[in-house]
Amino acid sequence: AISSAGVVALSATTEASATATAALTTAGGLGVAKDVWIGDDIVLDSDAAAIKFGDGQDVTLTHVHNTGLSLSSAGISDTELEVISANSGATAGPTFTLSRDSANPAVSDFLGNIKFIGKNDADPAEDVVYAEIETVLLDETDGTEDGKINFKIMRAGSVAYPIVIKEDEVELNAADIDINGDVTLSS
Repeated sequence: AISSAGVVALSATTEASATATAALTTAGGLGVAKDVWIGDDIVLDSDAAAIKFGDGQDVTLTHVHNTGLSLSSAGISDTELEVISANSGATAGPTFTLSRDSANPAVSDFLGNIKFIGKNDADPAEDVVYAEIETVLLDETDGTEDGKINFKIMRAGSVAYPIVIKEDEVELNAADIDINGDVTLSS
């Protein structure tokens, strides 16, 4: 029904399960000049589906088949992703959580990685992981859980582990350690 104000209302409550099944379907594109409010899920039903942001569509969130999501920016801004908390309380925030929700956690499970990737000067240029922060489960036993964090860097074309932090020790694996200032060591 169309109201006197030009509002179109559909009374059908058909669930959408594909592009051709719903209370409202269209064979072509859809343009909306104002905000859109969605009361439930949004399904992008194709591999490589993308959501583009901005008047020039310069920021894109793309589904990468069997991998996950890719956020890319064609703009000149240094910030591609910023997480902001407007909470004025004393609690920590914002919080960035990497959660491995395994039904069977086990010793040596890798829990999450942050990789810093750049190109080298090969022809053609290759992606190289120049640095990485990696977390590992050491003990999953309830009440005695332990973890480890590895800081990895590329050193002369090979992966090195200059800093490894375990539940009861810190390993510094470097030929030289430079300390500017005072150091106090105690047991």
